[in-house]
Amino acid sequence: MNRLFFILIVIVRFLNISAQDQKLDIVPKQYSLEIGYRNLFSTIWLGSKNTEFSNKAVNGGSITADYAWQLTGFNNIKKKAYISAVMGYSFIVANSSSNKNVSILSYGLAIRHELAKDRPYVPFLGYGLMLNQFSFSGTKGEMIGHNTRLEFGYNYYRSLHFVPFVKLQYSYIRFPQLYASQSYHVQSLELDFGLRF
Repeated sequence: MNRLFFILIVIVRFLNISAQDQKLDIVPKQYSLEIGYRNLFSTIWLGSKNTEFSNKAVNGGSITADYAWQLTGFNNIKKKAYISAVMGYSFIVANSSSNKNVSILSYGLAIRHELAKDRPYVPFLGYGLMLNQFSFSGTKGEMIGHNTRLEFGYNYYRSLHFVPFVKLQYSYIRFPQLYASQSYHVQSLELDFGLRF
């Protein structure tokens, strides 16, 4: 019993010395806020038997925030990559009295890769998997679906306090229906301007 106790003390002491000798780095984080224009250029709300969700609203605005953790590119040795938690809201305006406004709440995860380093303008490519909640004005309930998004843009690294960016984003959104072979789906393009801190 005494030997086991002595061995445990030696191990704990060794681990304590090793931990003190190592420099612990905190993973860099990045906050982003963006606003933009969104266009639902392809919408199929109609099922084979249900025409209740027929809607032609296609143009609107969006606001998105994300909280990102850096994955690569520490000490500026390699190109940077980030993983982020994303939350966004879009409001699509009805273009006639027979249509309804659409509200879209999106949340999920995204990965962003910078394609260059040590330049004032750095292109980036991103991919995200999101959940979406669609609601229509004057309609009870909502539709919940999943969203695959791709984005391409540029960060501008000249400012010391924040990083302005612009991006073009494509989204494909599906709403699977139980016992139905056809799903509702929406495709959209979005042009966003924002700041990273």
